Amino acid sequence: MRDASCPMRPPDDLLTPDRDTGGAHLHDSPEQYTHPSSYQNRSHDGELGTVVASQFPSRCERLLLIEDDLAGQGLGATAHFMAVALLIAMRTGRVLLEVAVDPQWGRTNLSIPYRASSAGASTPRFPAARPRWCSRPPYTHQCFYQPWSNCTAGNTTEHQSPRLGRFNGLQGHALLPGRTPIVRIKLSGLYVSTPLHAGVMTSAYAAATRFLFRPREWVKHLGRCVLRRDGLAPHRFISVFIRESAEKNTEARKFRYRMPIVDDYAASAEALSRAIHMQRVHLQTSSAVALANFTLLTASLRLSARGVPLTLSYTDNPRSEHDTWGGWGKDKDETLDGTVAAVNAFMARHAAVLIAPRLSSWTTHLLILHRWLNVSSLIAPAAVLSNPQGGTSWDSDSEVPRTRDTRGGQRITRDDKSRAVHLCCRCRPRDKGSNLVVVMGLALGRRWAVRNATLPCATKG
Repeated sequence: MRDASCPMRPPDDLLTPDRDTGGAHLHDSPEQYTHPSSYQNRSHDGELGTVVASQFPSRCERLLLIEDDLAGQGLGATAHFMAVALLIAMRTGRVLLEVAVDPQWGRTNLSIPYRASSAGASTPRFPAARPRWCSRPPYTHQCFYQPWSNCTAGNTTEHQSPRLGRFNGLQGHALLPGRTPIVRIKLSGLYVSTPLHAGVMTSAYAAATRFLFRPREWVKHLGRCVLRRDGLAPHRFISVFIRESAEKNTEARKFRYRMPIVDDYAASAEALSRAIHMQRVHLQTSSAVALANFTLLTASLRLSARGVPLTLSYTDNPRSEHDTWGGWGKDKDETLDGTVAAVNAFMARHAAVLIAPRLSSWTTHLLILHRWLNVSSLIAPAAVLSNPQGGTSWDSDSEVPRTRDTRGGQRITRDDKSRAVHLCCRCRPRDKGSNLVVVMGLALGRRWAVRNATLPCATKG
């Protein structure tokens, strides 16, 4: 019977930090994001210092307010548009703040098809009219992440809602009304005017992402609880993210790309575990079936190899074979979904290795958030797929030097100057990109970068 001593139960007051003294053994660095003075003399992360200086001005006169109404978008894709919004705010000399969704406020962009290429019948086709991730005050991402600024949103009557034009680089959005002190936009407007990753994969974009998604103390408390409960020591476990749902499968069929199957995750995790002598695995998935199948498959592989069984760790929360988070479900408390996402991201930060699907914005979010890869080593998408999941089509060409190999019909790509191995599991001959990525954390470095190319897929190309 699994010990459920760490339920995903957020505190009644989400803005009051927990006093957790039991996580000292994790060697977390002191919180550095509560006041701009803490960024002085931080020459090793100048971009982050620039972000903080912009968000903590001496006078709060010019603001860019955003509403997260991106119904059906996962947190990874949402994080991308929030980071873009922060870059726009910085470029136009404004402070970025998030306000709760108000369906009565401003243009809702319904004149532009919001889901012209929807993946499935259950896909939300209109912007959200209620909070998507937190159903409690303040009804924004600040439920889970630390405040973005010392400024406040001001009087609602002072907010102005501009019409956003088509994206032509960040300069294009400099057309926000320059003389208007407080501009308010909906992320749905940014969504329809800005391609998913166009022209923003820079060090400033990475710094913006890391600044916006700094977990609150109570989120860290829950994450540390699971780490302690399951014996996950820092840099001594593998984190596996499995993206599996009816909606994602429908999307993959519609846009003709292949996602890894659970067998591929299990085969790679089991082989990797033996290679680096780590038996503990942190599993991230919203699918109960994927969780059960991964457990059975890894146990079977270990039994065949006569090895010590893997010890699995995962958060205790409801799971579904459908995407019910981020505005998909109706009349539900979204706070639990936001909590699970924030806790999993915090736990993954302590992993030695990440195994994840390449065609997921959550994977990209984790890679940037925890510095597993420089943004320059992320392949820019050749074409943006307008879909509710945030999945993208990845181009095979990149400025990053890559080594390609084929073993047993399986195509393998290694970033020569990074710690990533890209596997092509069940890919068709005409597919150019990978669909599974294995990224080593800083603790492992590149010391086994050649040996890890032996990682298998259960299904060959």
